[in-house]
Amino acid sequence: MRFSNMTYLGRLLLIVAWATSATFAATITYTEDSDPYLMNPERGWYYSWDAEANGLDWFTNHDSPMTLARLRAIKAGKKVTLIRKYYSLWDFRNGADISSDYLETHIHNDLTVVEQAGMKLICVVIYSWSEDLPIEDASLATVKKHLAQLKPYWRDHAGQIYAWFGGIIGNDGEWRTSSNGLLNGVTTNQNAPCWQIADTLLAAIPPTCMVHLRFPGYTMFVIPCLQMPARRTIRAI
Repeated sequence: MRFSNMTYLGRLLLIVAWATSATFAATITYTEDSDPYLMNPERGWYYSWDAEANGLDWFTNHDSPMTLARLRAIKAGKKVTLIRKYYSLWDFRNGADISSDYLETHIHNDLTVVEQAGMKLICVVIYSWSEDLPIEDASLATVKKHLAQLKPYWRDHAGQIYAWFGGIIGNDGEWRTSSNGLLNGVTTNQNAPCWQIADTLLAAIPPTCMVHLRFPGYTMFVIPCLQMPARRTIRAI
């Protein structure tokens, strides 16, 4: 009986295979793509928007709003689909809310044109950059307030953001020093200000995105500290 069933099944498969072959037979001709660059929005080199300052005062011009025309030119000329931008909250470091003008002309505008250009954004939020100016970041309370303001923009444009650099703390946002003690207890206290910021940042960004930290040692310490399921999305660069 088993042999008989297998024979019947084998015949049935042959019939199906024959019918499929007869019905969908086609010839497909592929053309070689001579372009050596594969445009993938989540792979390859990135281009940093601050290079667009073009010799002007960097601190004044690096944070200029993106334009669709320029992004398309960068994509075509540099053969990249990732764009990095530093968002300077210097003017708001002393506790002021991020202005609605900044949120619209920088955050909302940039995310919109990045989507239209078919690119993705690497986002870096900073308070202090130039070493010619006082190296100042913001208090923990101010940082949390600003991240809450940014959260709805980031969540509404989750598909346009590739990753976040940790940012925020110290000069360059590189977690080397802090004028507000944000690095106190960085490798000894699981509730240190910097790790509260990391938790707040992970809660603000889309769950599919990653946060990159400056130093591997920080990452090794922070992973057990974070209280969120999203802890897997943090890594060192």
